[in-house]
Amino acid sequence: MKTSPESTSWVRAATARREALAGQPAAEELPPPGFSTRIAARWAELRQNEQFRLWSRWSLRAALGGLLTAAIVALFSTPPVSGDPLRAPEIELPAFSAK
Repeated sequence: MKTSPESTSWVRAATARREALAGQPAAEELPPPGFSTRIAARWAELRQNEQFRLWSRWSLRAALGGLLTAAIVALFSTPPVSGDPLRAPEIELPAFSAK
C-alpha cells in the first residue's frame, strides 16, 4: 500500500515548522544566537569592574596632576646661582709626601 506524499512524516514536520514560523519575524530581524547571553555577561562583567574603572580613572588624573605640579615647580623655581654653572666642581685630593 502506497502512502500519498501529503501524509508522510517529513511533509507533516515541514508543514508544522512553516506554521510555527509564520508568526515570527524574518531571520534578518533576529539577533545572532547567543547575543543576549553575551550582552548579559558583558553587563555583569562591567558591573564587577566598576570600582576598578573608577580607581583607574582617578589614579590617572592624580598622576597627571602630579606631573603638572612638578612641571610648574620646575619651570618657575630659580636654581641657586653660585659662580659659573657650567664649570666642573673642584676636587681636593690629599697630597702624598714621601719622606
